[in-house]
Amino acid sequence: MDHKRQHWVPQGYLKTWCDPSTPSGHEPYVWQFTKDGSAARKRSPKKIFQESELYTIKLPDGARDLRVEHGLAGLESDFVRIRETKLVQGLPLGEEEHLLVCVFIAAIQSRTPFFLDHWRSNWERVAQIGRDLQHAIDAGDRPYASLPGGGPTFSQDDVESLASAERGALLVPLIETQIPILLRMNLSLFESRDALGFITSDSPCVWF
Repeated sequence: MDHKRQHWVPQGYLKTWCDPSTPSGHEPYVWQFTKDGSAARKRSPKKIFQESELYTIKLPDGARDLRVEHGLAGLESDFVRIRETKLVQGLPLGEEEHLLVCVFIAAIQSRTPFFLDHWRSNWERVAQIGRDLQHAIDAGDRPYASLPGGGPTFSQDDVESLASAERGALLVPLIETQIPILLRMNLSLFESRDALGFITSDSPCVWF
């Protein structure tokens, strides 16, 4: 099937970590290390950090909804273009380019399986609280809860949907939530002149 293998770390992003001494005629590769540094191997960016149907949303009729995967691919192309024409050359970003970089950061933060599963498990805990509360009400107990006013509310069905959502369906609201936060922050670019440069990982975006 087309687009079955889906990367959670984009190939266009990983290509900047390819070994510059790759022999002529060989496929470019990165060095992949175990977390404890005990082993290393050469790997093509297209062969790592991928999972089958990671962002595919399965429709009731069995069809595959690939809108999230296609959207991420388009965003990756935009970022690579901005990186090569502006970031690498130290040129200022236009307003739309700034927005696209922020969307890319939000996406690369949110799109890893570990991050998506983390949020899904959080919603599962909330859903379980709702189930326990309903069980107590059905049993005739009288639980009391203080409900703050003025904020958004979720029904039990809403929470159950989030707890069981496919990763692709969960990814879009996570990205949309982060974009306004990133747009309010100052955007700075760090460069390294050290021969070793930076290191990236299977979770390439870090918030501090």
